[in-house]
Amino acid sequence: LGVSYDELLATLYADFSIHQCQVTGRLSKPFYSDACLFEGPDPDMPVRGLAKYCSASSNLFDHTRSTCDLLAIGEATDRATGETLPVVFWRIEGVVNLPWRIEG
Repeated sequence: LGVSYDELLATLYADFSIHQCQVTGRLSKPFYSDACLFEGPDPDMPVRGLAKYCSASSNLFDHTRSTCDLLAIGEATDRATGETLPVVFWRIEGVVNLPWRIEG
């Protein structure tokens, strides 16, 4: 990729805090592999593949009434390679787009 670790951390910060990637599906795509694994608490997770993840997350939430809060960016060591990888901790508060409306 040819970027420094600090640039990668800045991109992750922007993707989660500014672009609200978990809610909008907008990521800095050059920083992610097409085979990237996205894990989370959603029953449909994990999702492998950048296009699949972006498509799913961009349609799941109402963008005007949902937010993604970046809690922290930490580090973990890949057990297979020994490589240091960033780990992002986040929280979503949102309104899910459902194919029906509940009248109350």
